[in-house]
Amino acid sequence: MEFSPFIYQTVVHLYETDSAKVIFFGRLSEICQRAVENFFSQKGVFLNDVILNNEIPYLFYVRHFECDFLGKISFLDEIEIQMSCSKIGNSSFSLSFDIYRQEKKSNDSNNSLANAKIVYVCVDKKFGQKINVPIELKKNLNPIFKK
Repeated sequence: MEFSPFIYQTVVHLYETDSAKVIFFGRLSEICQRAVENFFSQKGVFLNDVILNNEIPYLFYVRHFECDFLGKISFLDEIEIQMSCSKIGNSSFSLSFDIYRQEKKSNDSNNSLANAKIVYVCVDKKFGQKINVPIELKKNLNPIFKK
């Protein structure tokens, strides 16, 4: 299977910025999480079902988030998030996010704005103990797994 990142496009809203109209760092984690939710919903895995449906025996939690800002992300910027799976471990998986401007501005030499990473840990819903990454999650992550 050939690698292809998941593409999520959005616009930076006013509420996501600080008083200088630059994105607030915590809001970028929310945008990355929206990309994750969008990806899984397109695969038929709806996070509200994972959380609320007791027949689904697992949850996956954010264990770690990191981000490097490489450029200015401002109010009304149209950004593209390229999401890939960088690691599938025993009980965790890591998603990487490359954030770009959708349209390269003429005075920008590079449209790369940020790189982020989220590590998720899978846990048993009933006991809260770590479990192996469920097979159905692995199957969904395989197309975006960057070897």
